[in-house]
Amino acid sequence: MVVLLARPTLHAEDVKFNWTPTIIYASGRAVDQWSTHRFLNNGSGCVESIAALGLHPSTARLTAFNGLAVAAVAGMNYALHRSVGQRNPTLAHRLNWLTGLVGGSLGVKYAIKNVRDCPAR
Repeated sequence: MVVLLARPTLHAEDVKFNWTPTIIYASGRAVDQWSTHRFLNNGSGCVESIAALGLHPSTARLTAFNGLAVAAVAGMNYALHRSVGQRNPTLAHRLNWLTGLVGGSLGVKYAIKNVRDCPAR
């Protein structure tokens, strides 16, 4: 995070959309999905906490939900890059990294919580 804040000002003509933060976000979501699938099928009795998915969502439903979340974040970041990035490329760059790092970190956090709170029986 410090590196992102200390980076010099960017110029619009120098900036291409960076997919790395989206990949980080998708990786965090994938780890959370893996751990969720694991605890739903290991006899721990744990249930999904996202009400929209139901208590015991299928793998297809989990994958579709996470795919939709990744697509939404990627689309939002790309739209920011195309609109705000023309006027303030530094802000667009930082927001792209912020959503990728925070979202990916939250995915890992929830995966760790799943593994810790829902041991196999």
